[in-house]
This record gives sequence, C-alpha cells and structure tokens, in this order.
Amino acid sequence: MPTRALYFVHRWLGLVVALQLLAWSLGGLMFSLLDIDDVHNDLDRVEAAPAPLPRAAIVPVEKALVGVDDATRAALVMRRGRAVWQIDRKDGPPVLVDAIDGARLGALDAEEAKRIALADVRGARGVLDATLFETDAPLEYREKPLPAWRVAVDHDKEIHVYVHAMTGEVTARRNVKWRVFDFFWMLHVMDYSEREDFQHPLLTFFAAVALLASASGIVLWVVRARRRILRRDG
Repeated sequence: MPTRALYFVHRWLGLVVALQLLAWSLGGLMFSLLDIDDVHNDLDRVEAAPAPLPRAAIVPVEKALVGVDDATRAALVMRRGRAVWQIDRKDGPPVLVDAIDGARLGALDAEEAKRIALADVRGARGVLDATLFETDAPLEYREKPLPAWRVAVDHDKEIHVYVHAMTGEVTARRNVKWRVFDFFWMLHVMDYSEREDFQHPLLTFFAAVALLASASGIVLWVVRARRRILRRDG
C-alpha cells in the first residue's frame, strides 16, 4: 500500500476508534482506582453470625413437599429468623414451610424487608423507601432472583439493599461506587442495554479496528524511520 494511502487509512481508523479507546482507557483507570470491596458494599455490610437450627421436632420433608409438584431441591435452613424447609422449584420462586408447625410462609411485607435491610448495613440512618419488584427489575438488579424488595437505605453511599421477597435473603447490595463501576463496565464491553455481553459484533468490530489502527501506526513509524536513516546515510 502506498504511504499516502496508509496515512489516509490510519488517520480515519484513528478517528473512528479514538473515543472508544478513550473509554477503554478511562474504564481501566477507574477499575484500578475503585476498591472492589467497597464496590461490592462489603465494607458497610454487617456480618451476622449464622443462627443455629432449633432442637425442636422437625416436620418431615415429605409433609413440607405436599402440594409442590415442581420441586427440585429441599433444604432445612434458617430463614427469616426461623427454621424452614426451603423448597426450590423448577419454575417460580421457592416455597418456604415452617419446619416446626408445617405452615407455609407467605411473602415478606415492606416492614419485614426494611428490618432485614437495616440489619444488613453498618451506619444506616433509616430507610427512605421500599419497593417490591415481581417483574422488570431495575438494571442494577439484573440476572437476580425475583420477587424482591428494593430497600433504599439512608446512607452516605446511597445504598440499595435487595431482599428476596420469599426467603428474606439479601440477594444484592448496590451503592454509588457500584453504579460508577457498572457505568464504566458498560462502556468497556459496549453493551449499552444489558451490560453483560462482551461477545457481540460491535465490540469485535471496534477491537479489530483498534488493532488495525495500531498496526498501521507502527508501519508508518517504521517507514518514516527508514526514510530518515536513508536520508542521513545518503
């Protein structure tokens, strides 16, 4: 390829990928600066001691499974401050059956979800609001189990605690730094809708163009360096 044409290709390739290269570089910088433990909200999380199972008579698992036709797993665990049989299902949320009296537990109400969230966050000043999501969860809660309560905690880091509406488990914690990290992750993988897929044509195209721009720049540097050497020796 003639040098003039190579310059033309390099210049336009550089223009096409310049902003995305900036986004990749800025994203890499942010990833290295942000404390991943803070991003995951581990620094403000209250580590609760695991509650022991009671020694009272336990309802047989066969009784707990009555009426659940699509059960995939049953486990005796502590949930919501009591011993329960948690029955996971093929479709839909798990079923919880009190392991002492055999009663099936309903979904958490807002007040119970708030208590769980407040107990999970160190330094919480209170609760701002609680919202139940049965479908169409917020983007920050993508790929997580539903139904779930989003409890906005009054905290300097604008923490959201997500509590599963059936099990009472805290399934996600989100704060300001997590949202910053997630924004730059979106720019990094160029998945502007789900922010999860890093194997798609747009990312592949820009990565290939960035590679071509870098390679053409190296070739131009070699060509110019060779010309300077020839002029000096000539």
